[in-house]
Amino acid sequence: MIKASLCMCIYNNENLLARSVYSYKHQTMSPDEYEIIIIVDNSLGNIDEVIQPLLSMPHFTLVKMKHPYGMRGCTFGFNTAFKIAQGEVICETTGETMLPPNTLEIMYEKAMAGRNFCAFKTYNLTPKLQLKIDEVDWLADINNIKKLEGFDNPWTMNNVKFENFITHQTCSIKKELFFEMFPNGFPLFGGYGDEDPFYAGTREKNNVKGITIMEPMAFHQWHPPFQYWQSKGLGHNLNKWAHSKSNYMNDKSGHVPEGGGRYIWDMEHESVFNTPEEMLSQQEIEDYAKMDDIVRKTGCKVV
Repeated sequence: MIKASLCMCIYNNENLLARSVYSYKHQTMSPDEYEIIIIVDNSLGNIDEVIQPLLSMPHFTLVKMKHPYGMRGCTFGFNTAFKIAQGEVICETTGETMLPPNTLEIMYEKAMAGRNFCAFKTYNLTPKLQLKIDEVDWLADINNIKKLEGFDNPWTMNNVKFENFITHQTCSIKKELFFEMFPNGFPLFGGYGDEDPFYAGTREKNNVKGITIMEPMAFHQWHPPFQYWQSKGLGHNLNKWAHSKSNYMNDKSGHVPEGGGRYIWDMEHESVFNTPEEMLSQQEIEDYAKMDDIVRKTGCKVV
């Protein structure tokens, strides 16, 4: 019996996933009891090399998607993963997140204990820490990452203080409970993070308790901001704040604004909707392009 399905959607962060797969493979839960599902959503990198360590796992699934949208949100990818998931509990994570060894056991236990949504907090590495991550032996013990000089900076330690941390960056919920709330899966929000407030509100309406795991915390590797990829012409459906400009995936649920995720997040910028100011300026494009050196050193795939 598969207890947990670890699901993730990958977009241009294959090299960061290369580190994460070791933490996914070396969980304390028996390999026979969990599966790993990776959805590659129009990514430009070489996933086949990165997933080699997972090919020996008893339960592993890879799905590659191609579409004309370029960069988009993760709702379509997660819907695909959840529908094929065989576990009692579906667990979300991101390809850049490295998990402590007992993560799946905790996520499974907490999710199965009731109408619960279980969320793991994360340490968010800075670019400087990311460049040094391989200077410590995180393969032997993932917590060796904490030994990096400067790890205790405010940015990395920010989530430590939050007790009500219910984002779905790394989380779990019973599969039957998810589909009770979303018979057709997530609405097709096309921007990054657009589904978070909708998901949280739906859980609250359905008496689903949010559980925050205070310790251990996962390690979220640094990756370029979405504006970096937009500056390369890969986010033509998004505005400068990385929110969708329209209901471009033609979602019919009624939950996706016809004007896109900007009507969820960006109302303070409403005066610039449908104007050039909503898009990256040439100067902003040039500024994000200067990040290339850092991106290459972290190993991210660069177009």
